[in-house]
Amino acid sequence: MPQNSLTLCIDDTGVYYRVPICLINEPCSFDADFLAQKLKSKVAPDEIIMKLQARNAGKGDVQMEPSNLLKITEFKQNYISALGEKGEGLTIERIRMFAMGKELKDDLWLYSYDILNESTVQVMIKPAE
Repeated sequence: MPQNSLTLCIDDTGVYYRVPICLINEPCSFDADFLAQKLKSKVAPDEIIMKLQARNAGKGDVQMEPSNLLKITEFKQNYISALGEKGEGLTIERIRMFAMGKELKDDLWLYSYDILNESTVQVMIKPAE
């Protein structure tokens, strides 16, 4: 490591550590509602028809062409319809979708997550109760 790149830190129990300076920053609070408000406040862009692949280990891959202005609940319903017989008995409440490292929340739109054309959406299906 470059000279003077480590700093000495002491924890609550009195143990000394040498830590790289780049790992030390001021404590910051993370407000979970901030991210939700940020996603909800996005302005709707022009409509684009995207090509997305919905992937689930048990149900397989489904090719979909939704609009970016589609609500996530509608997108989940389209997924169930695209599954055909495989989607029989499946409800929106049992589906969790993830894209670009984020879970897609039902009250938002596809454009809220900046999903790129030809991306893959991971689908998790909760077991039936």
